[in-house]
Order: sequence, then C-alpha cells, then structure tokens
Amino acid sequence: MFKNLLPTFKTLEPELLKGQYAGAYVAQRPVKYTAEGTVYGVATVEKNGAKFIENGVICGLDADGYVVNYAKATAGAMFIHYTEELPTIVKANNTFAVECKGAETYIRLIELFVGDEFVTDNVAGTYSDTNKYADITNGILTFGATGPFVAEADTLPNGDAAYRFVYTGVKVAE
Repeated sequence: MFKNLLPTFKTLEPELLKGQYAGAYVAQRPVKYTAEGTVYGVATVEKNGAKFIENGVICGLDADGYVVNYAKATAGAMFIHYTEELPTIVKANNTFAVECKGAETYIRLIELFVGDEFVTDNVAGTYSDTNKYADITNGILTFGATGPFVAEADTLPNGDAAYRFVYTGVKVAE
C-alpha cells in the first residue's frame, strides 16, 4: 500500500487541553525564520529533503511575536503545537506534520494550563522510575528527575508506545 511509502512523524493525542475549550489558540503568528540559513525558531525534522514541524513541540512567543521553542528565559505563556490532520486520504496521524514554508510557516498552538493532559511520542531521553518528569529542551519534552510535566507510559490510539503528560505548572520532583 502507498501508505508505507509516506514519511512518518511524531504524534500528539490531546486528552484534556483546556486551551481548546477556552479558545486559547495562536494560529496567525509566523514561526521565526532566518531566510539565509533556512533556520526555524522551533524544532524541525527533515524528511525527503523538506523540513517539517511535528505535533507536540512546546513553544512560546518571542518579544517580536514570532513562534519559537519555549524557553524559561523568555517565559510568558507556554503552548503546545497541535495542528490537526485532514484525514481525507490517509487515516493515520503519524503521517502528518506541518511542512515548513520559509517566512510563511504558520502552526497552530494551544496554550497549556495547569492540569492539562496529552499523550505523545515526541520526547527525548529515557523514561524510568527516576526520570518520570519532563522539562523542555529545544522545544522537545525531555525526561529527567525534575520538570513541570509528570509522565507515565501510555500508548497512542494506534498502539504505538508513547507517554501521557500532565502539566503541573511548576518544576516538580519526588
């Protein structure tokens, strides 16, 4: 089947994102982009010679209003990238990501609130009993001994291994 030839990407499955109910979206702000180097302000992956932004990247807005990887230094509201796929041809979430289009790259962000839950495989590091928290490194949830997200092993709807995260709003540890 041709689906096996498509690139695959990380997936986000929203469980409870209060920003969806409150309308706390950012969708009309461009992703920061450096034209001369085709460098984007958010984490990207390269597939088949093109750059993509996967769901589950943690973002913020810089002082100029551009979308960038979330950083404690710039603080402000924390958002998660979730652009829904249009499953009209292929009904598979892992074949969807936003293709980068230079200065015209727009992704949909949902503001994170304390208690928000989601499941994703867009993570770095190794989950364990001592690394069951996550912090943000270059926009990606990274397992460690502390962090504003509490994690537990879970699966995506298609059965792939993933992790459930709860946003606590503070850096916690046992």
